Amino acid sequence: MVGGIGAQLLAETTNLEFGELCVGLQKDMMHSAGRLLHVPKIDRILSLALDFSTPISAHNTTQQVAQSPSRLWGPVIEITSMNTASGKTHIVYYLSALCTLPAYHHGVSLSGKSSAVLVFDTDGRFDVHRLRAILRSHILHCFEAGPMRISAQELDNITQSALDHVHIFRPQSSRSMVEMLKGTATYLLNLGIHKSSQRRLDAILVDGMSAFYWQDRFNWVGTEKGVTGSLENYDLIVHYLRALSTSFGAFIVSTNWGLHINDAVPDSPEARNTVGTPITAVSPASPAFRSHLPSCWAKFVDVKLILERSAPTTNRREVSTGKGMQKRNATQLATKQHEICGWVDIRGLSIRAQVLLKDESTTFHMKIDGDRIEFE
Repeated sequence: MVGGIGAQLLAETTNLEFGELCVGLQKDMMHSAGRLLHVPKIDRILSLALDFSTPISAHNTTQQVAQSPSRLWGPVIEITSMNTASGKTHIVYYLSALCTLPAYHHGVSLSGKSSAVLVFDTDGRFDVHRLRAILRSHILHCFEAGPMRISAQELDNITQSALDHVHIFRPQSSRSMVEMLKGTATYLLNLGIHKSSQRRLDAILVDGMSAFYWQDRFNWVGTEKGVTGSLENYDLIVHYLRALSTSFGAFIVSTNWGLHINDAVPDSPEARNTVGTPITAVSPASPAFRSHLPSCWAKFVDVKLILERSAPTTNRREVSTGKGMQKRNATQLATKQHEICGWVDIRGLSIRAQVLLKDESTTFHMKIDGDRIEFE
């Protein structure tokens, strides 16, 4: 069956040059740049940060393609914060919901994409029951805004249908993540083992990119390759993520910890991009973080969004395990009750993108109230 589909697709593209295919894919990416996540406030920031702010028309196609990146994989967005319970995983929940829900149900907008999504849960924090609750809350909120009502059976059916297209992988090491990524394309093209054969893959979500990094470094210390040996798997992770994104036209969102505040100032070596052009300094009120991951990952990321909870909570070293677990539960509860502020890290963006963002608000707010997530 898969072979037949492949032959059909090949027959449809035999008369196209590779350059034409590239232009077509780039045009599709640019068309969706302003509605990438279906979160209007963040999409506006991303459209400027990715320098895809001008819509394509019959008159400016050539100019837009010339200005766009000469690559075929989708945008790579990293969401980072210094503290736990800052809403990173909740953004992954929310994006999973929007990717898999339908656009409309009985004429009521659900803001969905009717697509499929891959979730790589590296630290075991991605809870399907929590995702189900967020899905149900989102659907109910959409119906509450209008005169239509939804039955309990319909609510269950829409929720379950969305969950059927959330494909969750739980690697236990960086090597197992490499193997999972390597086999993901085969899994997706095996149409008999999942229900997403009629849907496009919209997003690849990695929750906890640095989950295995420090263990990898520890394991390689004292070996022949030393610490550099721990970097090989990350080169492969980037390679297979790029290949998946290219093959299926999906964007990538990853969560990560911010450990080192980047406090470089303009005109210092740290405050210049690769071509030596000064970039804007980071305000103490809106810090940016240097990536602790290998450089291959830092170069792979296009835009970094930073989150901060209004009342961050951290554990002290002297806190016992029992009290630490109690505090973790308390922070999870606090995440459901606090507003979270986010902003874009303009470091590493093109000069044109920095100019576009200069007069725009680069911040957004996320409110998590029980199972309801709102952005403004």
